[in-house]
Amino acid sequence: MIFYPAIGLAALLLTAATAIAFRFDGAARGSRSLPIYSAAVLAIAGAVVTRAATVPAMFSLRDAGNNVAELQRIFLSVARWWEVNDVLHVLAFGLNLWALTELLSGPRGS
Repeated sequence: MIFYPAIGLAALLLTAATAIAFRFDGAARGSRSLPIYSAAVLAIAGAVVTRAATVPAMFSLRDAGNNVAELQRIFLSVARWWEVNDVLHVLAFGLNLWALTELLSGPRGS
């Protein structure tokens, strides 16, 4: 209950911090901005999906008790939102890798 949220928050903060630092770096411009800003947007979208859809559903498990129909409804809801969340995180990770290769491959400022 502590480790997973801490990792998710750290990933979100580092991705957003990278985009903010890139924005204020006057020498960093051009096509390198696409993967950096896109990764930040997708990371934020993943955090919103997690907070707005999956977390409340997971906390409603206790209230469902032994109600099988309610538990099944919660499970299907969480499964659907986790699929969306997984896609967002995988795309953000790929964009972060792309951004890293862009920043490391070329001379600064080009």
